[in-house]
Amino acid sequence: MEKSFEEKKPKPGLFPQIKEALKDQPAFFRDTKVDVQLRTFYFFQENTGANIKEAWALGGSLSYKSGYFLDHFQTGAVLYTSQPLYAPDDRDGTRLQPCPL
Repeated sequence: MEKSFEEKKPKPGLFPQIKEALKDQPAFFRDTKVDVQLRTFYFFQENTGANIKEAWALGGSLSYKSGYFLDHFQTGAVLYTSQPLYAPDDRDGTRLQPCPL
């Protein structure tokens, strides 16, 4: 019960030296947040008639959110991607296609 009232110590984060360097900057820069999330997806389906669909993909998101400018304005953006790791041509049907360069 006593632990529920203890203050939690803040985690230093991945780059504490950057956070320390930005501590005296305006809130727009100081409160900026960058987040990376990785995901993987595997799909396998065996239908009657020897039709097999199979694919494995890696994807995720990269997001940016600024701090407030003049206590009212904030900006942000998110980039999503999904790229095939394993997608054989003979087991097509998952609609997972390589990204054209």
